[in-house]
Amino acid sequence: MRFYFIVLIQLILQPAFGQQARPAPNVSSFWNFVERATQDHPKLLAKDAVIRSESARAKDLGWLEDPSIELIKTDRVSSGQSSTVDLVALKQKLPFWSERSRQQEVQLALVEAAKLSKQDTSRSIKAEIISLLYEYARALQEQHHLKERRERLRLIKTSLVRTKSSSPTQQLERDLIESAILLTEQQFDLIDSSAAELRKRLLNRGLPSNSTVSVNWIDANTFKDFQTSLNGVNLKPNLKTEIHRALVDAAEKNRLAMRPRPEFDLLLQSDQERGGAKERNVSLGLNIKIPINSLFGNKKDIGQSEVERSKSELHFQEQLSNLERDYLKEEIKLVEKSLSRFEISKISKIEKVVSKAEKDVRRGWISIAQLLELERQMHSQIEATFDAQIKAVELINRSCEIFNCEARSFLGGQL
Repeated sequence: MRFYFIVLIQLILQPAFGQQARPAPNVSSFWNFVERATQDHPKLLAKDAVIRSESARAKDLGWLEDPSIELIKTDRVSSGQSSTVDLVALKQKLPFWSERSRQQEVQLALVEAAKLSKQDTSRSIKAEIISLLYEYARALQEQHHLKERRERLRLIKTSLVRTKSSSPTQQLERDLIESAILLTEQQFDLIDSSAAELRKRLLNRGLPSNSTVSVNWIDANTFKDFQTSLNGVNLKPNLKTEIHRALVDAAEKNRLAMRPRPEFDLLLQSDQERGGAKERNVSLGLNIKIPINSLFGNKKDIGQSEVERSKSELHFQEQLSNLERDYLKEEIKLVEKSLSRFEISKISKIEKVVSKAEKDVRRGWISIAQLLELERQMHSQIEATFDAQIKAVELINRSCEIFNCEARSFLGGQL
């Protein structure tokens, strides 16, 4: 009884499980940070540069081609008389059916594909940042629980060191506690390292150094609302499919641009003879380029091959999206079961269970070994609860990518 009395006194001095004060979060918005970090992401800045480049190229193709000017001076000798002929010729390609005007349509389709690609990249970056925030919040929660468990085990170990092990039961309890301490310290070191790495990544995304992360955890009812909302968007094509459709449109326009068509050049020529007859002539003409190479060459086959390749990629993406949607329905059911089994609200109840067990130890109703086993199981339940939360967040992010919806309606929090 002396041993249990020592443990009783020290457990009374130990802070209640889960009662440690947590820092108040900064008032800056969760979604403001997500939007700001997305806009400043290098991948999105690169997509902006691509859109500007493609748009500038399309705009450039809308202008007339540069005209050409010929200046010719000719010395003419005829019947013993000599004269000088000055010739000025202007040549301008007309925009009708020209290769330049046809390529502009292709370029505009590529600009649309680039804009869709930017939207897809933006959504992927948002999903990455949201996952980082939830992973970091989970790491902080587990770090808090492990720290309390570690301190409690160290307190019990100190009590055991002061007590001589006189029975096999007491020796077994001592071995169990020492093993539990080693495992808890290892878990704490791992989660501490993970939290530091996650915070570093968030700081690189622009998280203020004095901010803490607080997120809205997901309960089963919120997840059911999300599942119901998906029924209204299950036929909406995702951005990856839309990108491939834009590329098919560009390939079709490129195929049409390769069709054999004549091209026209406007010619304006003026020549003036100085000396002799002193004649002056002005000529206006039309130069027609006959597309012989296009008629008998391989351009048509090249264009058709590009169209078929783009359509095959679109078909593959559509099949992949359908498979992902079918698989997602089954995965949603599994996550919903996990959220129902391991509700986030039950963590406070777990803390009460452990607190009650501490009182039972003081009364001598249960052994320390039983308390340790209860703590181990309760900690495993807490881990399973946060595992379910992270899986739900990842599933919502992936669902919004597949069904082309926004995660903002179902996730949130503050920094």
